[in-house]
Amino acid sequence: MKNKLLISLLALLMPLVSHAAIINVYFAGGQSNATEEWRDGIIEQLHEKDPSAVVVWATHGGTALHEWYTGYEYEETIGRQSLYLKDFYNPDLSETGLLETAFHDLTEQGDTPVLSGLFWFQGETDQYIEESHVDDRYYHDFLAFRDAIKEDFKAPNLPVSLAVVYEGPRGGPVRPGLQSIRDQQFALGLLPDIFAYDTIDLERYTDYNIYLTNEVARQTGREMVMGLPVAIPEVSSLGLLLSGCFVVIYWRFR
Repeated sequence: MKNKLLISLLALLMPLVSHAAIINVYFAGGQSNATEEWRDGIIEQLHEKDPSAVVVWATHGGTALHEWYTGYEYEETIGRQSLYLKDFYNPDLSETGLLETAFHDLTEQGDTPVLSGLFWFQGETDQYIEESHVDDRYYHDFLAFRDAIKEDFKAPNLPVSLAVVYEGPRGGPVRPGLQSIRDQQFALGLLPDIFAYDTIDLERYTDYNIYLTNEVARQTGREMVMGLPVAIPEVSSLGLLLSGCFVVIYWRFR
């Protein structure tokens, strides 16, 4: 009798499962080096393994980390700031954050979105922010920023691929303020769920020595996908039950 009930339950669930999909969603963003070419490289590399992956992209030139999140009293409030509310999640106005809107749209079409990775290219402006260098403030604020994303999108194992920023002639030298940010980003890369990708030796346009060339930006996006740490998913009892009906694949981008 129990077997018949289980078979009946699975038969009822099968139509629902067959029309729904788990969609891996990724956020790619940061400052002006988070270009369309960089984003396109990320998309191309992701789609080689997962053609249904969705990338949500935002770029804001000349912005310091505290414009997304701050743990010190640089702004009137501590925590999520205006760009976080715009790019990610706004608890006061539903479906207004860019990533939040993408999740809503996927859910409305019957799919299950899962935040599977964060690609971040930002930090050049923080070299000029005095507070970013005090007590490794950039390091701690970035972790709090990432943890806020984890909380808002129920992604406790969110992996991060982080560009270690640079400005100047290819290969160095590095200004002291910028070296402080680079050191903090390298320290973030020592954590098991964060990959740090150094950009110091990459080709830039020589008139500014800031912006990556289009071809290099695209390749940087690809390599940041290949370095993305692999998250270990949490499996619910319902997921174990339904695993007999369909297969969920978690890709390793290496």
